[in-house]
Amino acid sequence: MSHVWYKYPHLIKQDKLTKKGINFEKIFSQYSQYDLFGKSGEVIDIPWNSYEQKAFAPDGSFSDSSKASPQKGKEYHDYMVKVLVDFIGWLRKYKGPIGKQ
Repeated sequence: MSHVWYKYPHLIKQDKLTKKGINFEKIFSQYSQYDLFGKSGEVIDIPWNSYEQKAFAPDGSFSDSSKASPQKGKEYHDYMVKVLVDFIGWLRKYKGPIGKQ
């Protein structure tokens, strides 16, 4: 929510922000990561589709959106840009066997 608010503030309806969320660990297990900036242990990506999402988050809310802000969105955006720039830098220097075909 914060990232959308930072990038596209006209899409945010502040009166619709909610304190509701999902029981993340119950749905995705202890092996998924709830907090994008939190500590990371063993993480397994668990994909889901829109029908499944409607079942566990009927209103689309995963977390307390009342804590969202454009400032948090900028922090997330800047972090992700840095990660992608670092990855692209690594990829440009990569001399390994993957992707050589």
